[in-house]
This record gives sequence, structure tokens and C-alpha cells, in this order.
Amino acid sequence: MLLPILILLLRTTVCFTQTSTGPPSAPPYFPVAFPPAPVPALATTTTTTNNNNNKLTPCDPGELIPGPTCTSFYMCVGWPNTAVRKVKFECAPGTVFIQDLQTCVAGDGDQCGALSPIASSSPAPPGPIQGQGSCSQYQLDVTGVYECLEPGYYPDSSDCAKFYQCINTMGCILKGILFSCPKGYIFHTGLKRCASVAEVGECDRASDAVLPTYEIQPVPVISADDLDQFFDSQIYWDVMPFLPDLPQVVVPILPFSFSRGATADRGSIGHGRTSGLILP
Repeated sequence: MLLPILILLLRTTVCFTQTSTGPPSAPPYFPVAFPPAPVPALATTTTTTNNNNNKLTPCDPGELIPGPTCTSFYMCVGWPNTAVRKVKFECAPGTVFIQDLQTCVAGDGDQCGALSPIASSSPAPPGPIQGQGSCSQYQLDVTGVYECLEPGYYPDSSDCAKFYQCINTMGCILKGILFSCPKGYIFHTGLKRCASVAEVGECDRASDAVLPTYEIQPVPVISADDLDQFFDSQIYWDVMPFLPDLPQVVVPILPFSFSRGATADRGSIGHGRTSGLILP
């Protein structure tokens, strides 16, 4: 009776051992959800908008900004990150302004919105501003008050403090502008700049009495603190902060404004467009 029970227990142990010594089962798989990778933000572009009231927006000096029409643009004038003034230019006929190229290219103003920067490889006539020395010949700006022959500074023939600057404005066009040195300074013809009377002495250019037939208005006076900056400015947009707020005009002086024998008020004659009358 005991033997059959032992045999039964032995068989049960062997079966249990065989099943327990099989290959271990793999651990259960539980999928892990990781957060998605962040999506990089898209870069934004700020577009400077120009309107008719020509409000100033921060920009780099010399930067060209589209104007109110496809054939116009503004140039920022001033110091880094600050536009002191914006000056409007018009493209040559048959061209439109492309901001990416910073110039005018051949195209129709009616379809300028569809033009791409590579739509035309034909450049426009000379750019809006050129440095001195880049032109073989010049044309005279009709709005100037001096008959310029080449860029430079030229003394006024009847006022030691005043001088003309002939500067290349756009497309090899020279413009003559009348300026005045500050009080206590004269324009020195040798130095080609304003100099202190205490250092260079008095001026004798105005020794010949001349009755002026016109005067130029307004005439900006360069402050003593700005003299170095002014005479270091050889490009038109660098000179623009020193220009008067209103365009210079030639104002005739009527003969009856003077009485015979009266001392003439020394005006600006130079190479102006109206000749002076020499006193007897």
C-alpha cells in the first residue's frame, strides 16, 4: 500500500521539475509614451511700412525702404538704428524698386507686386547715390544754388563765413548748397573747411564792395561741435542731417531796397545764377 503512494509522489515531482526548468518567459511589454519633440518656431519678418506722412522708423543709415508706389523708395539717413530723416527717391522711367536687391530694375509699375528679385537681370541706370570719384562727368542739379563743376567746397566771394558744397546726389548729378561757418569761424580756402579766426586770422575775401542782387534762403549754420562730422561727410546721405528743413531758394533783392551811397549788405554771390552789380 505504501509503495504505490511513493511512486505517485515521485512522478508528480518529476513532472513539476521538468515544467519549472524550461526557458524563462520574457517579461511583459508595457509601451511607454514619450512626449513629442518640440517644433521649432517659425522666424518672423518685420516689414517696414511707409506712408504718405513719412513717419520715421528705426533703420540703418543708407538702407533703402519701399515707398508708397512701386517706382519709389526711401533712404534712411542718420546714425545706426535711428533714422533721422527719410529721403524719397523715384526710380528711372520703366523701372521699379526691388527691396531685396536694394535697387531699381527694369519692370512695369502695374505688375511690380508680382516681380521677384531675379525677375530681371537688367540693372537700372546709376544707383540712387554714388560716392565721389565714381563719375567721369557730372550734370548740374537745377535745384542747387551754385554752378558746380566738380565735387568739393568753394568759398563765397563776398562772405568769409559762407561756403558752397558741391556734392554728388544721384546718378552723377552735382548739387550746390550754401552753408555758413559758426560765429568766430571763417571758411579757409587752403584748409577747405571752417577754421577759427583766432587761429587763421581775419579774411579779406569781402574787400571788394558788391551790391547783391539776390540772397539765398535759408542758410544752415554748422555748429562748432559738428564741424568735424560735417567735413568728414563725403556722401550725400551723411550730409542730409545738416540740410535746412526747407529747400534753398534764390530771393531777388529789388534795386529800390537800397539808397544811393548806402553800404551794401554783403550777400552771397559766388558763381550764382544771378550776377551782382558793382558799386560805382
